[in-house]
Amino acid sequence: MRTGRRDRNDAPDRERVTDSTIANYRKFIESRMKSGLTVQRFKPGSASQIRLRRDPDRYSDFEIRNIIANGEVWTGSGVETRPLFPPP
Repeated sequence: MRTGRRDRNDAPDRERVTDSTIANYRKFIESRMKSGLTVQRFKPGSASQIRLRRDPDRYSDFEIRNIIANGEVWTGSGVETRPLFPPP
């Protein structure tokens, strides 16, 4: 019985995605991984994923936070998140 929810198994395979923007993005990510760089998903609310590289001690209170990713929204408190969409 179908519930209206999509499971990961229902998602299109990578090979079937034809949108040129997505295909280009995936090539970019694959090239970064092949060259040994780390690839991460954004973590909403995290202040540690993007950091200053030059003189971070001088700007100790500077931070960048991603506020939304993969259907999760940062609540504005610590690293707490909530779903963007209510469950079906």
